[in-house]
Amino acid sequence: MPFAGQNWLIVPAPRAVNEPAPSSISNQLWLVVFSGVFIADVKGESSNWEYEKVVIQPDVGGPLNLVIGRYGIPRPTGIPTLAYLQVDQWAPFAGVGAFSESDTSSTGIAVNVWRPELGEMVSHDGQLLRQVFKGIEVDVAVRDRKAVFHRISYHVTLLGRIFFARTFA
Repeated sequence: MPFAGQNWLIVPAPRAVNEPAPSSISNQLWLVVFSGVFIADVKGESSNWEYEKVVIQPDVGGPLNLVIGRYGIPRPTGIPTLAYLQVDQWAPFAGVGAFSESDTSSTGIAVNVWRPELGEMVSHDGQLLRQVFKGIEVDVAVRDRKAVFHRISYHVTLLGRIFFARTFA
């Protein structure tokens, strides 16, 4: 599904007073924020509430590649890899971005709940990493054949570490 707009911000996470510097760049924490509007276009099919899970996967590569270049984070050599984010903390949000109906009826739309979509991956050096950010899952509902849930606004704040994993041909 496409995006009507995507935004992001990434900065090194500040340390607490007297907290030691990370022992290596791979231990650096990054504060990453994604926001935007996702085009869902979920259509109602009946007069009953119908539920659907929508997965929003922002462009993680953009911000990660920016800081990899800016701060000289070394990429593994000899094998193709992509950068990913292993998250320690997260705060996602999703809400109704647009709604329409053809006439007066019992039409309804809802954003019921949202949560991060996290997975597991094996890093380039063979470590199993949990809580790898993939996106956010949003449970939506639509009622009425004439209803269309057009847009989902989202905002995701993450705190995590950059790592590299092998890509597949």
